[in-house]
Amino acid sequence: MARLLADNLYALPPFERLGYLEELIQQARSGRHPRLRRILTNPELIFPDRNKHFLFPRGWPVTYCTIAQAAERYCRWSPWRAGVASVVRGEVPEPDTGEIVEGEGRGGAMAA
Repeated sequence: MARLLADNLYALPPFERLGYLEELIQQARSGRHPRLRRILTNPELIFPDRNKHFLFPRGWPVTYCTIAQAAERYCRWSPWRAGVASVVRGEVPEPDTGEIVEGEGRGGAMAA
């Protein structure tokens, strides 16, 4: 299944790949997909042996990364700034959305 997920990732146009990874991570994080969580947090997929070509999309470890490596990189470079295992296990809080909510922050209620 890990290879299929990675094949699906690389079959997408580049501008759709981050959304795909985000969806997988959120599904694993929700706890409804324990198998997906195990795949994304599997150390053998995050730090794979490059001689095991069957782990990589199209069997090319130099060109492609495993789905767990892609998720790891995404989580580290995203606002989570943490490894995929910490993110999907819920050890890291959801990042701020950047959304401004009226009544909060500097423009909120004045102190009495």
